[in-house]
Amino acid sequence: MRGLIAAEKFYGTKKKKLAILFAVIAILLTGVMVFPGSLSSPKNSRIKKEIQTLLAAYNAFYQKKDLEGIMEMYSTDSGTIMLGAGSEDFSIGHGAIRDAYQKEFSAFSGIQSVEYGILSLYISGDIATLAAERCITAERGDDVIRMAGGFTAVLKKDEGRWVFIQTHFTQLSERPLTVNMPGDSQFSMRAATGSKR
Repeated sequence: MRGLIAAEKFYGTKKKKLAILFAVIAILLTGVMVFPGSLSSPKNSRIKKEIQTLLAAYNAFYQKKDLEGIMEMYSTDSGTIMLGAGSEDFSIGHGAIRDAYQKEFSAFSGIQSVEYGILSLYISGDIATLAAERCITAERGDDVIRMAGGFTAVLKKDEGRWVFIQTHFTQLSERPLTVNMPGDSQFSMRAATGSKR
């Protein structure tokens, strides 16, 4: 009988040890998945801030309809491209991208605010990709309209600064000014103040 009690104690403690070991492994794996090294490293934290600064500057230039400022943010490579929502809505090269922005700006008499909320950011060396929500409040004639859409970009580090090599804007959809936008609390970069919410 004593042997049976001793065996029960041994196997009981072994099971507890295994359970604790599996729990520790699960916690460690969860930590690796939630805080991947590629985003938590000090270098990539610095890069994330650089890209957030770039987007805040972009927002300010867009709000002012500053074509020169916006075009400084795009690579001068001939293959740089801006995609829109339509099947033939794309602009390749600096001249075509400038024309697309000029056409877009002509649709508004003024732009009150531009906001982006980064949904994802991937960094690998001198290349970064991002996906974001964007919200624009603009004046069209006598009306103030609020629009929301998506934005993705590929950036590269060129001579010490980040530039767009590809951008893609989804179709903006109008929303009533009195209705909160999906993810309003996530919008972190505001052109109107240049500050984070």
